[in-house]
Amino acid sequence: SNGGLSGIAFTSDGKTIAAASTVTPWITLVAAETGKVIKKIEKKRAHPLVKRKIAFLPGNRILATTDGDKIGFLDIQTGKSLGKVVADGVVRDLAVSPDGRWLVAGTRNRTVLAWPLKN
Repeated sequence: SNGGLSGIAFTSDGKTIAAASTVTPWITLVAAETGKVIKKIEKKRAHPLVKRKIAFLPGNRILATTDGDKIGFLDIQTGKSLGKVVADGVVRDLAVSPDGRWLVAGTRNRTVLAWPLKN
């Protein structure tokens, strides 16, 4: 689509890639080895999906996505929103620590925030 991607993330096992578009209201899940589209998660009323930064949480079932000053959590199996947390400013980047213990966000106002993740 025109506009490219706003976010891309691998599952921790490297088998699946999630891609968020800058203009279309969905996140596409792709098999990393074959490039085949596994699923498109469509826009949900409580969880718009355009222009998102994204990161898989440990277990590869939940995708963290940005929305202004909020970080939402999306179940990739059902496509349902699992809630959100508020950040201190507009979130510009999102990552999970290599050991899977932290979700980290960088905001427009140069703040780095970290939330501990449950095992």
